[in-house]
Amino acid sequence: GKCMVEDIDYPVLIASHIRPYKDCRDNNDWDAAFDVNNGLLLSKNLDSLFDLGYITFSIEGDVISSDVLSVDLRNKLKTLKIKSIYIKPERVKYIKFHQKHVFNKRFKKRLAI
Repeated sequence: GKCMVEDIDYPVLIASHIRPYKDCRDNNDWDAAFDVNNGLLLSKNLDSLFDLGYITFSIEGDVISSDVLSVDLRNKLKTLKIKSIYIKPERVKYIKFHQKHVFNKRFKKRLAI
């Protein structure tokens, strides 16, 4: 396989949940937890940024970056996009969940303290 965004066959890729597994488990939603459409095959760097809420994706697949990232990194990331073959309605519903419940959430909590 290749990274669904960078289209590179890294020797190590991560099967990343879009709606976090913990959220699926805590809400007893096992269908979502194991739904292949609730996943993206990503490089380790992109997986970490995505899981921690530093990036998310638009419903067209474009990377959306948090303002807490450096300008240089945001400029690099804005050139990336999920390959269109992987964008389908079943996956978009999970992307919308990530946008609303994961993206930037850690930073908003930290700023509110």
